[in-house]
Amino acid sequence: MSTKIDSRTVSCVERRIRETIARSPVTEDPEHAENTLEWVLKLYPKAGLALKMAALGHDIERAVPPRVLREDYEDYDTFKRDHAARSAEILAKIMKDCGATQEFIGEVTRIVRRHETGGTSQAEILNQADSLSFFETNVRYFYEREGRTATKARALWGLRRLPKHLLHHIHEMEYQTKELEILVESCLNEIMER
Repeated sequence: MSTKIDSRTVSCVERRIRETIARSPVTEDPEHAENTLEWVLKLYPKAGLALKMAALGHDIERAVPPRVLREDYEDYDTFKRDHAARSAEILAKIMKDCGATQEFIGEVTRIVRRHETGGTSQAEILNQADSLSFFETNVRYFYEREGRTATKARALWGLRRLPKHLLHHIHEMEYQTKELEILVESCLNEIMER
């Protein structure tokens, strides 16, 4: 299902998402947004407009204070659920301001709300694209900010979200340092042994 939306509305939504994400204090957010969209299109070339918009804006809440912060949560999954819900709310407002229909807004926000957990075919695609993009664009920044232990935990969490047939993409990626490459490889080995 994909609802119709006029090109002026699409341009407005895309521009507003990109402008918002460009203000994120998380350095890699603009690159990650674009890269996640690229991965969606690699995994599912027939992706509809709602899935594309969801990919571009899935992490938008990180750019809009007050951010959902990991340290405010006891467990990672609850943190990620609230992050996804807040991103959906922010995207809904942007789409409404740009004149999108309620049907389209609902379609995009349903995908974004589930992008951390999956559960629908489109949410699964976004979940996988998001995970792959973490390794292609985010992991180096995460490692610099958070260190080895936190990066290993985050990498394992992200790898568990990927089906085994997509793990080869992680092998094919370039990592900025040998240390980071070894860390990712050890996480992959741990996942493959299960």
